[in-house]
Amino acid sequence: MGTISQECNPIVHDLRVSIHRSSTVYPSGPSDGQSMFLSNIDQVLNFDVETIHFFAANPDFPPEAVGERLEEAVGRLLVAYDFLAGRLKYNLEEERLEIECNGAGVGFSVGSSELGLEEIGDLVFPNPAFRQLVAKKSDKLGMEDRPLMHFQVTFFKCGGFAIGISSNHTTMDGISAKMFFENLASLAHGRPLSSIPCNNRRLLAARSPPQVTFSHPELLKLDLSPLALDVQQATILYAGVKNIDFKLFRLSGDDIAGLKLKAKAQGASGPSITGFNVVAAHIWRCKVLATMAPGCNPNDESTVLYAVDLRSRLRPPLPQSYNGNAVLTGYGSAKYCELEEGPFATLVEAVREGAMRVTDEYARSVIDWGQLYKGFPRGDVMISSWWRLGFAEVDYPWGRPIYSCPVMIPNSEIIVLFPDKKGMSDNGVNVCVALPTKNMVAFERLFYKIRTKGEDYKKTIEEMTKSIYEFSVKDTRGNDVSLSSYRGKVLLIVNVASKCGLTHANYKELNILHEKYKDQGFEILAFPCNQFLSQEPGNGKQIQEAVCTLFKAEFPIFDKVEVNGRKTLPLYKFLKAQKGGWLFWDSVKWNFTKFLVDKNGTVVERYAPTTSPLKLEKEIQTLLGVL
Repeated sequence: MGTISQECNPIVHDLRVSIHRSSTVYPSGPSDGQSMFLSNIDQVLNFDVETIHFFAANPDFPPEAVGERLEEAVGRLLVAYDFLAGRLKYNLEEERLEIECNGAGVGFSVGSSELGLEEIGDLVFPNPAFRQLVAKKSDKLGMEDRPLMHFQVTFFKCGGFAIGISSNHTTMDGISAKMFFENLASLAHGRPLSSIPCNNRRLLAARSPPQVTFSHPELLKLDLSPLALDVQQATILYAGVKNIDFKLFRLSGDDIAGLKLKAKAQGASGPSITGFNVVAAHIWRCKVLATMAPGCNPNDESTVLYAVDLRSRLRPPLPQSYNGNAVLTGYGSAKYCELEEGPFATLVEAVREGAMRVTDEYARSVIDWGQLYKGFPRGDVMISSWWRLGFAEVDYPWGRPIYSCPVMIPNSEIIVLFPDKKGMSDNGVNVCVALPTKNMVAFERLFYKIRTKGEDYKKTIEEMTKSIYEFSVKDTRGNDVSLSSYRGKVLLIVNVASKCGLTHANYKELNILHEKYKDQGFEILAFPCNQFLSQEPGNGKQIQEAVCTLFKAEFPIFDKVEVNGRKTLPLYKFLKAQKGGWLFWDSVKWNFTKFLVDKNGTVVERYAPTTSPLKLEKEIQTLLGVL
């Protein structure tokens, strides 16, 4: 795990790019001249997406050869993708956008940089200066005159080069873009298209009449004027605030494996435990807790948004070669208190449920919603994943890209996932985050609470696979006590302190539970801890006397322990691995955190310090079988 930032990796702010020629590339064959219908999914995506593909020098392809080969292939490709050579227009009668396939062409520019690839910095870091590698959009052109796509080839003095592509998002999503690049590469090789695109957007047309059968809390209705469509709408990709920090965090393959293991240990179902789901859950929790306002209602809900591919979810499924936008916004919801203190597995399940929610009927309902209303997705955490689109896997005549990425503008509203650079991949992912400084400090601290690389990762596996009965602890006299002596009992394990504001209420209710259920196989194991504002300062003997005389406790009191940090009691490492907390990742948050263990030694639940012991009575009764 690591961080890439401007501070530790100085970036070049001026790539010193000069444009030598610009032209328009037209389809090399005839166009039907008709208008293309755009689905309601396409309608809300009227903004440009800019991607850059970096290539190493290839002696068989000098700059002139690359430019000529690419330009010729683009002209041929525009026959199958004739709509890309058209222009957006607003149909006043239908009150919606469409593409006029008028063969007006796409932009094509060739330029050079005075720098070498090795001089422009780490390609993984989304340097805003990379925008110089993508053609500038003319503000003088209205929507109906603006090309839907523009290519810019920029050569570096080392012989390497970049292909920057600006395309209007109404034309295609990331999966369709991958197919487009594969077709472009195939034509550049002199081969036929690798896939014939299906350009029939009416496959995603609304029903007549529209039938909105779900509530769709993930969508926000807006009062948009049709006249506003001639200006690129402010979307989640371009909103945000100024004066924000911009950092790239990395999760290694081992980090992700650790997150999966954690989710599994806490009871997440097998299908839930995917790389994306655990990464999204981790980011969601970090972003919310880093930006949560003081005093917010713990029962308020947070929503995380992410894209879900529809192609295989519809009935019948869309053709595999469908070209367009076939993704909808999936969402997961959780209360702030669940994000702060609930198990990680709960968030992983929430992310999965968001994707599983998108059935054929749900997708049709969203499309019909877009027929009746204008609006955008809404949520407080938005994740855009470029992680596994595979742009760098496309094989061009001059080789595969050494890296492919979108051009990023620092934005506090959206978190972007990038793949690793070619040659360094271990199934890890880079996470691009932009936040105000104070929030970034909190995010980074939370993000790094996962430490599962190398030997730490192996230890985590060992801790999760142990039984609670394999541990021994010490009593207040220093004698070893094997927890196997509690085999077959329901246990409530609590870290206690005698000078905490929670002390009297907790001991009172713990005593009530112990007295009521001690003869039915229930036991409380109390572990004094002085790590929270030094609220348990005495030695073992002093603590034992205080507990017995002041708080009248009759349940076992063990020797003083540490529940966090390098000297954490092995038992507590196990408990935290089984049921992780949130505010400080696995860390025990405060005195009187409670772990409930069943008769088989399985940790079934973790409760916050503020949770009243008596509120656990029903769960205890269930485990004891006395309901």
